[in-house]
Amino acid sequence: MSFDGSGTFTPAASPNFPAVGGQVINASYYNAVINDIAAGLTNTLTRDGQGKPTTNIDWNAKNLTNVATFGAVTGNFSGTVTAVAFVGPLTGNASTATTAATATNSLSLGGTLAANFLQTANLLTAILAVDGAGSGIDADLLDGQQGAAYALLNSSPIFTGTLTAGSGVGTGAATVEVGGGRSGSGTANVDFHAVTGADFTARIIRAGGANGNFDIVNTGIAAIRLQNPSGDTIFDNAAESVRITNAGNVGIGIATPQGKLQVKDGTDENFLVRGNLNLADGVTLYSVNDANSATRSMEFAASVYYFAGGNVGIGLTNPTSLLHVNGVIQDDKGNVRRLIKSGETSGTLTSASANEIVRATGGVTLNGSVFTDNDSVVILNKSGGAITITVGGGLTLTSTTGATGNRTLASNGMATVWFNTASDAHISGSGLT
Repeated sequence: MSFDGSGTFTPAASPNFPAVGGQVINASYYNAVINDIAAGLTNTLTRDGQGKPTTNIDWNAKNLTNVATFGAVTGNFSGTVTAVAFVGPLTGNASTATTAATATNSLSLGGTLAANFLQTANLLTAILAVDGAGSGIDADLLDGQQGAAYALLNSSPIFTGTLTAGSGVGTGAATVEVGGGRSGSGTANVDFHAVTGADFTARIIRAGGANGNFDIVNTGIAAIRLQNPSGDTIFDNAAESVRITNAGNVGIGIATPQGKLQVKDGTDENFLVRGNLNLADGVTLYSVNDANSATRSMEFAASVYYFAGGNVGIGLTNPTSLLHVNGVIQDDKGNVRRLIKSGETSGTLTSASANEIVRATGGVTLNGSVFTDNDSVVILNKSGGAITITVGGGLTLTSTTGATGNRTLASNGMATVWFNTASDAHISGSGLT
């Protein structure tokens, strides 16, 4: 019966076998035993390579040792190969040929791999810790992955998934590096495409060189937007509307701010914050034209104005009181004045006496073109005797009786002179003759 299918060779059954002592062996029985042995030997592999397998051989998890270099291999492998050097073309299906390869075992491919061999997911385990000659790729990086897990630069498959760096447990830095390790000063870009194959619509640019700019560019018409986690927009523009210069100046609506803050609302409408102008320190608020060569009007609209400390000057740059107005203050009843007592004086009065009480110690003279419209002067005679108010050149002095010349003011008398124009004044008072 030859081999029984499990590798056990059993001679032919009785009456052919076993032989009985003292009995003549029948020729037909003898020939049957010999033919059975011959059939069994025919199914064996010979040492000189005459016999060839006719079906798959199960090596029962045993190794082939002391095997010489393989020639051309065209069959299939199943089981485990730990260290094989292929010098001829390798074809066929090696679906499980390399599952047990480790860093201490190797698989050397000296020929051409057939397409069906490359289709296996287990091929990658055969090149653990083996550098691909000429490719520059360390095979360790491919552990457990197939080609679909890697993105190509210029052809399919194009990467369409999510790129995650440093996920999982740990506190180490997660870095995606673009352009690292290059020499020279080339630009490194990260492009975002809204449409496959179209030019980039957004780009992050790191210019070359040690001090190259870092830019975020949007080539479309949509906005570049920065938002906080609550969804509040911090920066949003379709065209440039905000700029921070290298000098630390901020421009809103203008690309070349002339001060620490410049807001442009329209043609020749600019609000500018700069350093001190006439004062020793502090800042100055301007309303200026586009050329920053002339001031413009400025309005303050509020329900309450509050200035903490310091004097406020209107119409002048050197206020000497909490509120110092150079000009007319008016309410719904007309002009508002408060006469200020000046020092004692005599002689020709100057514009410094406008809107003041002059305590005269002697005669005084009033000239034309010294005082302006709506100025007034109060003259109080503190000389101890009568004094003369002299009308100087270029001035017409009028009283209740019409034009008049010089007037006499009695001791402790008080006269008020009001200027209709620089050359026309009216006088009245107590003790005036």
